[in-house]
Amino acid sequence: MPALVSVLLLAASAAYGPELEGFEYAFPVQRFDLESQHQKLHMSYLDVRPGTANGRTSSSFTARTSAPARGKRPSARSPAPGIG
Repeated sequence: MPALVSVLLLAASAAYGPELEGFEYAFPVQRFDLESQHQKLHMSYLDVRPGTANGRTSSSFTARTSAPARGKRPSARSPAPGIG
C-alpha cells in the first residue's frame, strides 16, 4: 500500500507545460521553426531512427488546432479531425 500512495503522490505532483514540457520522452525532442500567415510558429517532433534501416518510412502527424483556426468544428463524419 505505501508504494501505491507514493505513485499516486508522484503522479499528482507532475506538472507539464502547454507543450508538454516536463514530460520525459524516450527520444530527443526536435524543433522546427516556421512562419505562416505572418506568425512565427514551431513544431516539435521526435526523429526516431531504426536500429537497422529497411527502406520504409512511417510518419504520424497530429494537427488538433487546424479546425479552430478555420472557425469550424470537426465533423463526426470527417476522416480526420479538422476536415469537414
